Amino acid sequence: MSTSIMSKPRTSRLRNLVACIALGGLGAVVMPASAQDFDGEWRYRTSCAGCHGADGEGNYGFGPALKGNAFVQNVPAGNIVGVIQNGRLYDDRNFPAYPGMPAFDYIRAGEADALVTYLKGGLQN
Repeated sequence: MSTSIMSKPRTSRLRNLVACIALGGLGAVVMPASAQDFDGEWRYRTSCAGCHGADGEGNYGFGPALKGNAFVQNVPAGNIVGVIQNGRLYDDRNFPAYPGMPAFDYIRAGEADALVTYLKGGLQN
């Protein structure tokens, strides 16, 4: 018996299609449209606030303050996305209490952009 995709049982193909639609439709599963589709504040609260504080005030020994932080305000957004996704060691020891930031490589593209927009705007207010 052939094992091509066409020989796959119809119920299995139908079940996969139903699961895909249940997860938000074909287009939404493939790729979000833009950073506007993401909630940067929600991502901050779920991934960043534990170390950097609920309002960006920082937590000594865990993460420096991001609110009013010159790096956050002055560095291009793409560089901040790189730090979020790849992590950062504090080799220069400007922050001797902080060993560095871990990589959050699961935060991707539009979601990272929305997070940086929140860091540069909403968190600073």
